[in-house]
Amino acid sequence: MFYVQVTPRRSWIDDRLWIVIGDLPPAYLVCDNINDWQEALATYVEEMKKWVDAVLEGRSTEHIIPVNVAPTVEYANMLGSRLQLLKELFIGIPKEEMPTDR
Repeated sequence: MFYVQVTPRRSWIDDRLWIVIGDLPPAYLVCDNINDWQEALATYVEEMKKWVDAVLEGRSTEHIIPVNVAPTVEYANMLGSRLQLLKELFIGIPKEEMPTDR
């Protein structure tokens, strides 16, 4: 997860973004109401969960955050389990309780 600040060429382009990459579908999130990385991650999880729910319920994903795989139950379940892991490990946990790689 990266926080990016850019100088846009046009005034209507967002200048602050959170970018999520890794063993997850990549996405960028506009920072208008996002104050820190935990809020950004929670927003990512919420948006991706909408895709998972739509796929599992057989609804269109056309107006939902894009995911770079086919909208199949198999992929929805895989993404759903990763999102659950993110929620359990990182969202809403006080900084002093965060896991470290020490």
